[in-house]
Formats: sequence, C-alpha cells, structure tokens
Amino acid sequence: MSYGLRALEKSEYYKKEVEKHMVFALQINEAKYDSEGNIIRPFMEMEDIDEKFKFERISSSNCLDYSGLTIETLVNLSKKFNYPVAGIINAIGGVSIDAFICREEILHDEKVLKFLKDTGKFIEKPRKNFNTFKFANYTQMSGLYNEKVYPFKDLKFAGVIYYQGENSAYDFYRGENFYYLLSLLINSYRKLFNDKNMPFYLVSISDEYYDYG
Repeated sequence: MSYGLRALEKSEYYKKEVEKHMVFALQINEAKYDSEGNIIRPFMEMEDIDEKFKFERISSSNCLDYSGLTIETLVNLSKKFNYPVAGIINAIGGVSIDAFICREEILHDEKVLKFLKDTGKFIEKPRKNFNTFKFANYTQMSGLYNEKVYPFKDLKFAGVIYYQGENSAYDFYRGENFYYLLSLLINSYRKLFNDKNMPFYLVSISDEYYDYG
C-alpha cells in the first residue's frame, strides 16, 4: 500500500522541506501489461529493473506524486543526520504478502505451502501458469519479489519500511497466517541482502474494517 504525499495533512509543509534537503527516490511503477490491460509479472527473478525507472531528486514540483510515507521518512532522516538520503519505493496497493516472498523460501516451508494451496495462490509451474490470473496477476505468488525486490540484491540498505496487509486481512485464515509469513519475509530479506540485523519498520493498517483481526 502507498498513499501519495498529497493525501497527507502536512503535504504543504513537506513541499517546502524537500527544497531544503537532498532527498532522492526511485519509484518502481507497473512496467508491463498484456493486450487486455492486465499486469504482467516475471516468473523468474530479474537481474535488473526496467530501464525507464530512475532515481530522481525530490522537489516541490514532483513530491506530491510520491509515497507520503517515503517522503516524510526521507526528509526527517536528512534533517536528523544532515546528509543526502535516498529511498526505493516498490509499494503496490492491494497485494498479498506472498507476492513479496521468494519462491524458493515458499517451497521449503510446509506451512506456507499449505496456506497458499488452501487459498489458491500457489503456482505449481511458473513458466506455464504465471500471468494466467487476469486482474489478479498483480498479486501472484513471488511476482513482486522477482520484479521489484531481487534486482536490488547487491545493494546495502539502512532499513526497510513494510506497509502492507489489507489483502492479507481478507478473512481470519489469511490474517492468522500473516504474522508467520511476515517473519518469513523479514528473515529471507536479511539473507538476500546479507545483513542479519537489517532493520524492519512495520506500519500497521487501520483495524476499523477488520473486526476479526
């Protein structure tokens, strides 16, 4: 999930602040669609992102189009430490957590395998069955990991902000498994980026619509 800066009450404040501090962002939007307008995800891990996505200096003229959470975080970090900071935004609204998890990690975890098979999310043969879910292609298993996480495996990160959960709160069974999947995601990312202590900051979704949670 990612709300634009324009949705924040303090958007005008941050429009001024980005001019005072050197903050940069790389926002990875959707890259490929099929003939029916459905999103296409890579079934294998990509070595690089689409070349059209670039780091950009954040300014008052473009900041409203970026994630409010990201801009607020980058500005406050730059103010605190007095040096340039940059962030990568790969947030996609409405996705389930399995879309951000490596296929190999899933295959080696019986509990996760059962859950994904029970909920119809497990993809047995990626080469054949990937991108066959029409509208739901955007949140297929491991798709976002392949496209928007793995390509950065050689970079060093100061931390990760994870803001997702509304899809995983669809019903009690999904909500019940979310914590386990989140632990798997965190541990696997620390392994991928070779940093066993890489900080994760978890943003809670509103609970007003999820009374079973």
